Amino acid sequence: MAIRIRKVDGYTIALCAAKTTEEPGDIYLDDTVHHALTTKFALDWEAEGYFTADGADPMHVPLIQREEGVTPDVWDGEHCQICGRGYSEVWNATEELWEKVTGITNGSGLRCPRCFAREGAEKGVRVYWSCAEGKFLAEKESE
Repeated sequence: MAIRIRKVDGYTIALCAAKTTEEPGDIYLDDTVHHALTTKFALDWEAEGYFTADGADPMHVPLIQREEGVTPDVWDGEHCQICGRGYSEVWNATEELWEKVTGITNGSGLRCPRCFAREGAEKGVRVYWSCAEGKFLAEKESE
């Protein structure tokens, strides 16, 4: 997947080359260069104990979406208050676990599963996920 490096509103961001048109000042990275960088980042981040999303700057997400023509009015899930990315997985944690991991005592906040697990790991709390089919707990309670 070829990418373009572009300066937008003072930020340097990476964009999908197939979803954007070339602009003056863009730096084009072909598939080979992109793959080489991705491999290097993955090795570096793993060596430092990071998950992939840990290096993401939430300020870049709306800029990338705008440049790639993503319509912000289209719901792409809830947005994690840590990494800024949209997620559509429906999940819940007990109030006790939520407070233990996030430190938030009123049950509010949004976390994608990856950031919640990372926060837990940083505090010595190992979380696991299970999967189920059917209505979410809140839907069942409102019936």
